[in-house]
Amino acid sequence: MKQFYVLVWVFFLVFVLGFFSCEKNEEFISTETAVVNDISESGLKVPDLQDVKINFKSKTSINKLFQSSNSSKSSTGSDLNFSIDWESSFPTEFNPEMNLDVLYTPVHFNSTKRIKSFIASATINDTLVSQIVTLAYVGKPSLEYFNGYIFFHDLTGAFKSSSYYEFGEKIKTSYALNTKRNSTNKGSCAAAQFEYILEYGLDGYEDFFGPGLCTEVTVVAEISSSDGGGGGGSNSDFPSSGGMYIPTYSGGGGGGGSGGGTSTPSPTSTPSVDDGSNEPVSTLEPDPYWQEIIAPNESMIATLATELNLNSTQAEWLQNTQNNVNLRLLPFQIINFLDQNLWGIEAKNFAQEAIGVLMDDGKVFWEEGIIITKDVEKCAPGIISKLIIDKTYLDLGDMDQSVVEQLNLAGHILDIFNSSNKYNLIFDAAYLPLNSAGQKRNAMTTPERDPNNPYIINFRITLDKGLINNATDLAIARTIIHESLHAYLSYKYQDQPFSDLSSSLRKLLEASGFSSDKAQHNLMSQEFVNAISNSLANWDNNQINPNYYDYLSWSGAMLASPAYQSLSTDFQKNVFDANVAEGDAQNSFTSKAKGSVCQ
Repeated sequence: MKQFYVLVWVFFLVFVLGFFSCEKNEEFISTETAVVNDISESGLKVPDLQDVKINFKSKTSINKLFQSSNSSKSSTGSDLNFSIDWESSFPTEFNPEMNLDVLYTPVHFNSTKRIKSFIASATINDTLVSQIVTLAYVGKPSLEYFNGYIFFHDLTGAFKSSSYYEFGEKIKTSYALNTKRNSTNKGSCAAAQFEYILEYGLDGYEDFFGPGLCTEVTVVAEISSSDGGGGGGSNSDFPSSGGMYIPTYSGGGGGGGSGGGTSTPSPTSTPSVDDGSNEPVSTLEPDPYWQEIIAPNESMIATLATELNLNSTQAEWLQNTQNNVNLRLLPFQIINFLDQNLWGIEAKNFAQEAIGVLMDDGKVFWEEGIIITKDVEKCAPGIISKLIIDKTYLDLGDMDQSVVEQLNLAGHILDIFNSSNKYNLIFDAAYLPLNSAGQKRNAMTTPERDPNNPYIINFRITLDKGLINNATDLAIARTIIHESLHAYLSYKYQDQPFSDLSSSLRKLLEASGFSSDKAQHNLMSQEFVNAISNSLANWDNNQINPNYYDYLSWSGAMLASPAYQSLSTDFQKNVFDANVAEGDAQNSFTSKAKGSVCQ
């Protein structure tokens, strides 16, 4: 995000649409910003809308913003219909620690470029400060992260700063040089001015990054995204909630992660989203501010309806997703998913099933090939989401695969399904019947062959609704890891029949009378107990005694395995107590649960 700064006597306050930092101190030296003395005493607040309008009119006008062309027309002569939507202004919390709220005012205009703008205003010690903020998008549209540039201009349209982002990470920042050459809209520095960005988008903008020409460029050092800030900055730059928060890509989620980047459309794909073929939309949605507003064209919907064999109800629903803030980019994400998978039958079948689940208020992780139905309620979807994120949260680099499995089994398994176009995971929930021994089940995993292609297998993991309603998040996370392991073992047996793991499973199958369930549980007890424990600890951020994760790693039919029977009586009692405490936490007689009841 681009910073603009307020000189505070000896030190400087950065106002970056709600971002305050101290990276640069030569910006915004003006009479209106040189009056701040003690920011902590006077505070920060949302200005009155009428004051913002008066301030705008006293400093600029629409004509001044377009002073090179003397009109609000594009380079082709078409009217931009530029307007400031004062009546749609809204206040929003930026940083609770600073007690800072800001006022967002949408800006509307016609453009075939992938850009949108708004005015950000805040009162700083009774001094009103406003900036024009413009987002220019690159790559495929995404609900999960921001790809592109954020520009900051003053109310005359003069460039102040810009930042470039990839997958939510700030890569570089460009500040205006304080030169006479850069104080005008003419000459080689014109590419940074507000009217130029509005008319031309990013065309030729990279040339503007020439060192010493019009800007000073700062390459952002690599910073961990696990600080709650979303990448590319510290907590002071990226607060954990509110304001100009830009998330770092973590692999899917929501209506689906598009994966970012660009890809060459297949012959059956639609035109690129930035070729002017889509209806131009430039408006500001309050939550989140950085998402792109763009409508799919009719040919895109028609292509998807034909290629995915959608019925009229499904096609109409897909067309109407543009009216849903959480699904408006779904058609683009499906196109991107199909592009990445070469429009193969496996990808088409997954997309078709995903649309049905989304129509029924479910959730889809496109990158990972994972579907969560609406019946998976309460805390369970969040647990699955975090397990998916943990595959990147715990970066194991080039370690041996056996080490990967031991340290981050859940992330490793989910990554397997991410890279496979023949195997997918579907998470569901239902009240499950008792098993053959008359015991209640926590979950079950069922392989389902695709009716259109027998080589495609969906592993359906069904969580017991009784477990979701009564257990803690620890028990549910353990169960999801356990069931994912069942899917993984089945996958390995099908896809890599000659691997050591498949050979071990084959021997156990023979020994158990070809009972797949018994053989898998015996193998899990022999080879994967530590991996389950470590994965659960990683998911829980190692908040409790590691022995407790060991106890919970034993569950279900693993308790009937020879490996479990060989454990000490004391250890088995601890396993039993931990499973009861976490698995039946809603009952009053259990008060020793260390996890949180699933809400």
